[in-house]
Amino acid sequence: MKRLIAFATLVCAVTASTAQAQPVLVYDAISDQTAGTTTGTNPHTYMGQGFSMSNAAGNTPMITGFRIGEFVIASAAAPVNYGLVRGRVQFWGTYDTTATGTAIVFSNPIGGPVVFTANPIVNQTANTVTFYTVNLGAPINFPGITNLGISVNWQGSNDGGTTWLDDNALATSMRTPVATTPIPIGTNVTVAGQYFRNQSGLTNFTFQAGDSRSIGGTNATDGLEFSLTAVVPEPTSFVLMGLVGAAGIGWRRRRMS
Repeated sequence: MKRLIAFATLVCAVTASTAQAQPVLVYDAISDQTAGTTTGTNPHTYMGQGFSMSNAAGNTPMITGFRIGEFVIASAAAPVNYGLVRGRVQFWGTYDTTATGTAIVFSNPIGGPVVFTANPIVNQTANTVTFYTVNLGAPINFPGITNLGISVNWQGSNDGGTTWLDDNALATSMRTPVATTPIPIGTNVTVAGQYFRNQSGLTNFTFQAGDSRSIGGTNATDGLEFSLTAVVPEPTSFVLMGLVGAAGIGWRRRRMS
């Protein structure tokens, strides 16, 4: 079992606009948690997980936003300072549940990493997690709802963004083990553990199968704390399409009479 680290919770939002109708949660590993953790074993500058989401937005959902927790591992003996901080999230369309050893588990990247600005860290001396809500300017289309992947990396800069550093003090928030309650929406499908960290030294958002780790036995409710929101098409859109089609049929019949 890996060393666990507790935190105090802060809430923050990253603002970006998107106009979508009827957003619904299709993955939720946050709302049932009152406490959390992360791994204290290095390296963990890149962390990830295989997952499946619900079909509430269809079988090829359009993701419009996500929520993710940044865990800062700090102490009075090792305070953390970064003038600029950013989060980077890479989604994957395929997670190979049969991969073993050095085989790569994620493939079919969905776009480039989503990059967003996080809060500066000023002389932080206590373990803290901040949740960021990121609304996508353009929806991300997933090819399905099963055996998908997510990879997360947090970076800091103290030279105005010229150089960005991977730092084991910046980790992704993880769920406190819950023995009997499944996550509210979706499924953690990671095999041989509940998450991945870059034990193999990879820094390109991919993981080897051997990078799989567990923080609390083999409980499938463990893993990264994140949620995904997708858009459901407005029912009125289908009604309008039907009316337009009916009008076209009527016009055609009139021309033929």
